[in-house]
Amino acid sequence: MPVLPVPFSARTNKNVDEIETSQNSVDVIDCFFDELGFINRRPGLEVFATIVGAGRIDGLYYWQDRSVTICVSGGVVYSVDEFGNSTTIGSGLLADGKVSFTPALISGAQVLAMANGNGVFTTDNSTLSAQTGSPSDATHVAFLDRYLIANDPGTGQFFYSTLNDPTDWPALNFAEAERKPDNISAVHVQGRDLVLFGTRSIEFYYDDGVSPFIRFEGGEVESGVSAANSIQFVSEVNSWFYLNENRHLIQMQNRTPQKISNPYDDELQDLSTVSDCVSNVIRVGGRGWYVMNFRTANVTFVYDYQTQSWYKWGKWDSASTSYDMFVGYTTSYNNDKNIHLVGDINSGLIYSMKNTVYQDNGNEIRSNIRTGFINHGTQNSKKSKRVQFRLKRGIATDTSDTSGSVRVRFRTDNTGSFGNELSISTGIGGDSSFNKAIRIGGIYRGRQWDIVASDNTPFIMGGFEEDVEVLDR
Repeated sequence: MPVLPVPFSARTNKNVDEIETSQNSVDVIDCFFDELGFINRRPGLEVFATIVGAGRIDGLYYWQDRSVTICVSGGVVYSVDEFGNSTTIGSGLLADGKVSFTPALISGAQVLAMANGNGVFTTDNSTLSAQTGSPSDATHVAFLDRYLIANDPGTGQFFYSTLNDPTDWPALNFAEAERKPDNISAVHVQGRDLVLFGTRSIEFYYDDGVSPFIRFEGGEVESGVSAANSIQFVSEVNSWFYLNENRHLIQMQNRTPQKISNPYDDELQDLSTVSDCVSNVIRVGGRGWYVMNFRTANVTFVYDYQTQSWYKWGKWDSASTSYDMFVGYTTSYNNDKNIHLVGDINSGLIYSMKNTVYQDNGNEIRSNIRTGFINHGTQNSKKSKRVQFRLKRGIATDTSDTSGSVRVRFRTDNTGSFGNELSISTGIGGDSSFNKAIRIGGIYRGRQWDIVASDNTPFIMGGFEEDVEVLDR
């Protein structure tokens, strides 16, 4: 009998019915694929700081110049030190809205600028100041060549401060993106480029030392954005990521947009709205993910730009036996302490995200993989002898500890529901043999597998093979 590879860790394709899938997964939830194709539980969350009385964390920014994390919740701005202690700075931002941040300079001294729909504010880490003359409904701020820049939502205009003074906004310090008659949803800076993201176009400007900002000739992209907070620049792949006007996820490199959401386009189109998307780039343990939270739909989609794979992350609700969206709403990286901070969507909690933590603040992370109907490339019947794989085991600290388990079930040829679960031990202390086999038997044309791991232990699984006989019928 031949031993054939089993695509348990295949990329997800949500654009086709699951009965069509043999080489693709149907769902990959709360886990990711590493460089060798093994399944890993996503990193977990442990509490770093608690903002007493605060609600959803709408903004996080690690301010390296002051060695503090600036946090915004309910329109109030807080300063959080390296030990998680918080101090209130001031209020005035909108109580609901993702916050845009950028450092700026006043006569050589650094301040932090921010906006989320109620004008531009700056802080020196002691006080919060509203900048009179800035666009009163600015949602995004950027800094280039000693100018602080903000968009004016509902128009094609952007405004900029006096040179080297982000507190002074002359009425005539503005310009208009004129390539198309669309509104500027967001402004960003990358390198020497001022990038204006509109609803139907993207334009690239630069400082010519006179105007000061003019458009690059040919510096336009025939693509707009449907969600202003979906925009992220990912340095590892030198690309912009955003949801375009057609709800496709775009990767734009060297001003060339490419659609990369083919496996999840159907899911994106089915959402009632995408304008409330809040994206983050999360980097933990040398890996990175582009994460999209959709509040109205209560769902989180994840694009792995290193392996070009798609996942869902979430919070398991055992009462409804379903996933809510991932609790991490905003993020920031503390590069001094190598801590990736995550702000809670429901409360004033700030977490650190670690690949050595296997729960979310004590709540289970329910990693789930569901394959397509695997048929080994033929519709002929197959007789299964065993499935073998590698599993990280020997996790418990000593022999008295209770080992965890991975639960496996399957169904054949889409007939009926999944069968009873088979529990595979992850091993007590010292029991670290990683080669495992399960003997299921039976005859099938296509077999679908469902794998769940939810214990407070590491979960690494891969190298799947099946000892199977292909029959002549």
